[in-house]
Amino acid sequence: MPSLNTSLTIATLATLALFAACGDAAPDANTDTENTSDALTCENLIERFDAYTEANKSCEVVDDCVVVAAPEPCSCAPSLGDYSGEAINIDAEAGAQPYIELFNSGECGDIGAESGCDIGPYRNLDCVEGRCVVDEGIESCLLPE
Repeated sequence: MPSLNTSLTIATLATLALFAACGDAAPDANTDTENTSDALTCENLIERFDAYTEANKSCEVVDDCVVVAAPEPCSCAPSLGDYSGEAINIDAEAGAQPYIELFNSGECGDIGAESGCDIGPYRNLDCVEGRCVVDEGIESCLLPE
């Protein structure tokens, strides 16, 4: 018959194993890293979009990447992300749409997104060290060619 100390030790180890197994679960890389039970609002749009795009930049080759939320080049329009858009994994493109749609709806007014009047189209979409990246447009829209 096991002693009381042995039974307590076994119970303690079983509890610790359960916590270890549950506590280290990795989040799905293609989901919003913020609390998704919170409604997407104008107040949290930029923060949540930034978190979403940052969590979804993984790639193996450049064909895994796509640019989202890029305003029309040279339009002086505000941008939800970087002036030339955000490079993310192509599988996360559909998940970015709710952020882009709210931003483009006009409901949020000026929510602090930057404008790039002199920024040309994006260049050099690439997969570098397992992350989708894109250079901001480097052509000037205001200077003659």
